[in-house]
Amino acid sequence: MRIFAFIIVIPLAFSLSCYQMSCDGKINSTSSNCVEFMSDHYSLKPCSHSNYTCPHPSHISTSTSLKCEYWIDKSLWDASSEQDYYGYSVVGKGDPCDPYGLVSTCDRDKNLVCYCPYGTCTCVAGLKYGENCAVDSTPCIDGYICSQKICTLKYSVKAGQNATDERACATGGPLVINGEYFTCKSAVVTAGTLPKSCSTNNDCISADGTDYSTCLCGMNTDGQAYCKLHYSDEPMINWREAARDGDWPRQIYWEFMSVNYPYLQGNIPSCLSTTWRDYGVYSNGEPASSLSGSFRMECVSAAIAAFLIC
Repeated sequence: MRIFAFIIVIPLAFSLSCYQMSCDGKINSTSSNCVEFMSDHYSLKPCSHSNYTCPHPSHISTSTSLKCEYWIDKSLWDASSEQDYYGYSVVGKGDPCDPYGLVSTCDRDKNLVCYCPYGTCTCVAGLKYGENCAVDSTPCIDGYICSQKICTLKYSVKAGQNATDERACATGGPLVINGEYFTCKSAVVTAGTLPKSCSTNNDCISADGTDYSTCLCGMNTDGQAYCKLHYSDEPMINWREAARDGDWPRQIYWEFMSVNYPYLQGNIPSCLSTTWRDYGVYSNGEPASSLSGSFRMECVSAAIAAFLIC
């Protein structure tokens, strides 16, 4: 199950009490407990079949054990692209298209976009970097957004610079009013260095003192808690940029790290990779980029520098 929501919280006034996690050493059947409470720690027991996994170990409690279940998210890691995972068709110029991208999508590698000016949707050539999107209602090509009346690479506008869409901001937004203009807000990042160990949410303050993330018990042998990421911490930026670029394997990797960050820190039990299969794939490290075709970041960088179109 993919989790995207980040919750704004009120700082905790009490200190978390976290339990250690350790490996039991036994291999479970596909229906047995894979995480259970053992009076003073949580015991991990790998599932016997490679297509079975323990649910997210954070769902454990002192009164509830977790059982092995079919690994439904395996297809997320196995897919080579968004198209491969969702199974929609890629259509060409002039073809009918689904504006929501649920059934079909216009060919990204040919810079096509789904355009619905009169209620009928067809694939057309999208507006490229620097083209005027205020006069022409055609959408910008994938990875770009209309900001300051021109197609702008998502997440490329620095803090303090003008923008009219927060998705143009390198920090991911939000926009702030600066005189007569909207500008990109300074990055909200974790104070100090990552990972940030914690006892309460008060330890998870941002560097500018304006925001708190959540302090969560980790899944480590030390019983240590860690802070969730702030919106502009590096893994979060990597996730957004990989999604923008259509780099599916890296998107899934950085999404998993960003959403599960507190659980991935500290001294991780050696059997976690075979108990929680998603962690097992993640622990192989960042995958190579899957970018191909016309959308190449080196080309985008050159375009931005020289105001050219790739």
